[in-house]
Amino acid sequence: MWENFSQMPFKSTTIFKPLAALFVAVLGLSAKAQTAEVFGTAPLYAGAEISLTVYADPISERIAHSATAVLDSSGSFRLAAAIEDTCSAVVKIRRFSAPLYLEPGAEYRVEISEENEFALINTWQKGELKYTLYRENPGEFPDINEAASETDRLYYKFFAENAALIGTRQMRRNLEAFREELTGRYPPGSFAGRYAEYTYAEMKLAAGLPRKEVYDTVFAEGPLPFSHPGRYGVFTLFYEGVLDAYSSRFGGAEMYNRMQSGLSLSEVDSLLMRDDFLVREDLRRAVLLLNLKNAYYDRRYPAGAVLRLIDDIAEAERPVRPETAAIAEGLRDKLTRTGKGSPVTELAGMADAGDPRPFFIVISAPWSTVAEREAISLASLAEKYGDHFRIAEISVSALSGHTDLPKRPWPVVRPTDDETVMKQLEVYRIPHFSWADAEGLLTDTQAPYPSTGLEKVLYRMKIEAEKASEIKVGR
Repeated sequence: MWENFSQMPFKSTTIFKPLAALFVAVLGLSAKAQTAEVFGTAPLYAGAEISLTVYADPISERIAHSATAVLDSSGSFRLAAAIEDTCSAVVKIRRFSAPLYLEPGAEYRVEISEENEFALINTWQKGELKYTLYRENPGEFPDINEAASETDRLYYKFFAENAALIGTRQMRRNLEAFREELTGRYPPGSFAGRYAEYTYAEMKLAAGLPRKEVYDTVFAEGPLPFSHPGRYGVFTLFYEGVLDAYSSRFGGAEMYNRMQSGLSLSEVDSLLMRDDFLVREDLRRAVLLLNLKNAYYDRRYPAGAVLRLIDDIAEAERPVRPETAAIAEGLRDKLTRTGKGSPVTELAGMADAGDPRPFFIVISAPWSTVAEREAISLASLAEKYGDHFRIAEISVSALSGHTDLPKRPWPVVRPTDDETVMKQLEVYRIPHFSWADAEGLLTDTQAPYPSTGLEKVLYRMKIEAEKASEIKVGR
């Protein structure tokens, strides 16, 4: 039994920064797949939907298996996943989630605590489910959840005691002496044993030891980094940011500037192969997909060029590494469905082919007093700059008990599904503001508040429009 388990399968990517992305194992489901069951109670959420999701890969987050149920009046639920290997999964209720590891044939009882920070729902922030996990039937001993928790505890304990030694020879000696305590408690080659070994590799990076040591033991050969969640954790720590760091390491223009004029996959390959740790083609393509995913959400990188490179990777990998091609295809689908360039469904009836003005999107809720104050500021800006932008407000209210739409001088709609639009626009608090183009395609998920920085943006839009008008008159 483990209390407050929601963070146990995860470590830091460094000892200072929490791991933000869920990592999961690739599943090759076959006739050998067995059912893992997750059941229990969540009385605080009676009547809500609960889901159990296993992803096919951590980059595109394609769903390998998903099961949903509606919590009954007592909050009881039962979910199942057909899996072949031990893997990561996530349990989710509304915007609250919690990770756990599943073993084929295992049964887990999950009691979701009423100690949850329930107030987070009313501010539309993400939150973690707090719960207690019980392994109901014996399996690999210790259970992987317990093993991962203990490994992570040792990780944090070591750095708490040795952080001042980072970068010194003594740190290396201490870490080498610590290795047996970390990895010796689990059978070599077992899921738990590999988790401990990959954690040790991650510790070497965090401790400032030479990167080549980690590369030689983890990435120089062997399968791609999606085969084990611990390996993927080392992968992200080792390779995240290679595009941003390229210029400082090898000179020349920044990578995002190079991509403005368009770079082919072969040209990017040639640039990245200057890095001794990116010589392996299969690994280099995986690294590129990881970094292109991050670049797509970075305003410095041209979204179109990012998508073209992802398409090129899919085409190049399809005949030789179909799984990598599938990851690329899944990533493109994810980015264009929920990222820049994706259609905001709620604007479909508002787009006018004859109106070139972009949409300023307001995400509000009837209970938000801040949204009401910002609406007053926005109305003032609309009077001043209304020739250059339009306003559309989406009122999310399914969880608040309110049904009335606010009265505004601009259109206000309620989304078909609150969760979908909140995810697409990356909303973590109310109110929230985004931009879409005249056709209703998302261009920026994070826009400034009307009361603070929006007028600067609108003034710049006005000046640019006036300059464009002068050029047309001059012609």
